[in-house]
Amino acid sequence: MKCLVVTTDRKMYPKDFGYPIRSNAVSKVLGGYMEIVRPMLLKRPFCILVNDEGRIRNLPINEFGTVLYQDIIAGNLILAKEGLVNGERDIIGLDDKELDGLIKRLADTIELVKEPE
Repeated sequence: MKCLVVTTDRKMYPKDFGYPIRSNAVSKVLGGYMEIVRPMLLKRPFCILVNDEGRIRNLPINEFGTVLYQDIIAGNLILAKEGLVNGERDIIGLDDKELDGLIKRLADTIELVKEPE
């Protein structure tokens, strides 16, 4: 399952988190436990995964996430989609067309980089 990671230093990269989403891989990117939020400036089914204690832990502000969500997002974020899997709401990631489209739209403001080791 591919998602788009956007860091606090305005960099982005696609990452495959597997399916079902591997919480340890998500936690590593976010620096803690995830919370699913629905950004005001993106229509459903898009969502963003954020560190649920980002503000409490004084993580750096994610300017991109803050604009999308219309409230402060602290720490890295993961842009994904929600959907139904076997009748249950779940994170389903982005297909290649959506991922490419997002990268092209964001390329003017956020630098595309390779996934960190």
